Amino acid sequence: MKFTIAKSKNPISKKFSVDDESGELVKNDGGNLTLAEFYTQDELSVGALHDFMVSDQCTDRTILIPGTTEYHKGLILTKGDIKKRENEEISTAKVARSKDYFSYRGGDGFILLDYDPSSDYTQNDGESLGKDELLNIIGEVLPEIKTAPHMWKTSSSSCIENTALDIQYRGIEGQHIFVHIKNTIDVERIMQIFYKRLWLAGHGYIFIDKTGGMHDRTVIDKVVNSPEREIFLKADCMYPAYQQVHYDVFNEGEHALNTETITDLTIEEEERFKQIVDNAKDKRSGLATKVRDSYVTKNHEAFGLSKSKLANCILNKVLYSDNPIKMSAGAYFSEDDS
Repeated sequence: MKFTIAKSKNPISKKFSVDDESGELVKNDGGNLTLAEFYTQDELSVGALHDFMVSDQCTDRTILIPGTTEYHKGLILTKGDIKKRENEEISTAKVARSKDYFSYRGGDGFILLDYDPSSDYTQNDGESLGKDELLNIIGEVLPEIKTAPHMWKTSSSSCIENTALDIQYRGIEGQHIFVHIKNTIDVERIMQIFYKRLWLAGHGYIFIDKTGGMHDRTVIDKVVNSPEREIFLKADCMYPAYQQVHYDVFNEGEHALNTETITDLTIEEEERFKQIVDNAKDKRSGLATKVRDSYVTKNHEAFGLSKSKLANCILNKVLYSDNPIKMSAGAYFSEDDS
């Protein structure tokens, strides 16, 4: 499989610690990938990928990036830092984690079936799916994967415990399934097919964000397969918090999945998918309106906008006036800068 392994120079994964007084688990978001060494990996099977993940080489500062660059190795920086260092005499390749540099270039690679529990997924009464439940759904709706080489693991937010008190804070929640495929050029198409199949099989739902926006979702996240995306492998745990990552490898000796043999949905299936999603949104539109109205009432003064203007901004997904958005590198951007 061909993909990129990056090793950050700074803390990047979610951090878990235990509050000294309450004994409760404390979670802090990770940092941004602003400086990392990277190298292209093009020989690992799912079994070898498992062996790498359980080795000392893989830490909470190690991430996978599904795509590759034109370079075998180098540094990942922000675009701003690349510009600042463009006159350096050293020959080290410098790239940013963006589609300008990372892409799928064909040949073996993987698709990631990324599951995150959601209370909006009512098919399981809002409860998290267990390993067997998730694998059964995948096997029924995406039977091609059952015989393909793939590896299941718990996510970087799962299975956190207190080793001093023998208390489990988090069980299996998020789950990742890495599937070895024959041609990464087909990633976008095949993920669209799998995503729509899951909806057609009754595993879709509508997520309502804090502004009342409605988003179609299913038990796998199709966005994580963009070639420049970060895949976190382990959490940064401070004693006595500890993470036990679980793995399972299937069909290691089999050939990579040839996704090109999987046909697109029929016109009728495409129409039925669209109708199912539209119906699901209609059913949740009332709640979405209430959430949006509440958000507007609480926040319009902070934005310096009237209620109607902020509501219109949300509905039309536009940025008004000089209201800034903070970018990951710390810089601010507004409509006036466009």
